[in-house]
Amino acid sequence: MADARLTTAIESGALVLPEGEILALRPAAGTDLSALPRDRTRILHGFRPDIDAWEAQGWTVSEAEAEAETDPAGAAVVFVPRSKPLARACWRRRRRWPLW
Repeated sequence: MADARLTTAIESGALVLPEGEILALRPAAGTDLSALPRDRTRILHGFRPDIDAWEAQGWTVSEAEAEAETDPAGAAVVFVPRSKPLARACWRRRRRWPLW
């Protein structure tokens, strides 16, 4: 569902992606990220099966959360997980980048 909303927002012009790197925070394997420019998108994840799936598709994936802390990005797209503590942690991490 989130992937359809993301695609619709970008294709309709409601969401204009800024210059620079785009971080995708914890998208589940199988999420449609085709609306994001692959060459400027980095996926941050902590779940090894999802990391392996994204890497197999050719996406740039970082497992180290510390790397994201020091490397600024133009925007972050948060895919909110079902776990409330994990969702809150993703939201706190997102606050380092502009809200889109």
